[in-house]
Amino acid sequence: MNLTHRDFKKIRLRLGWTIAEMARRMGCHQELVIQWESNQQTPDVEMIQQYETIQFYLEEQSEFVRHQPVAESMLKGEHLQQVSLEDVLAWEEESESEEDTAEKQ
Repeated sequence: MNLTHRDFKKIRLRLGWTIAEMARRMGCHQELVIQWESNQQTPDVEMIQQYETIQFYLEEQSEFVRHQPVAESMLKGEHLQQVSLEDVLAWEEESESEEDTAEKQ
């Protein structure tokens, strides 16, 4: 995967991290993160691998995070203490089926 300087900033912003937070987590100085994001310097192989790992994690977790508002609605609406991902997926599928039925009528 070829990450560009725009990708570095995009990853950081998706995480909601400041430059200082990204630097701390990457084990480098803030100035280095600024240089990567402004295309003044290219990260070394180790840092690129760390970014790729973070990006992979973001993509893997984005599906789970997408379901979070549904889970919160289920918890409040059905007065539950917890709900499983399987329950959320089933509830979403049921809701989509109901919407499809309503559109056909």
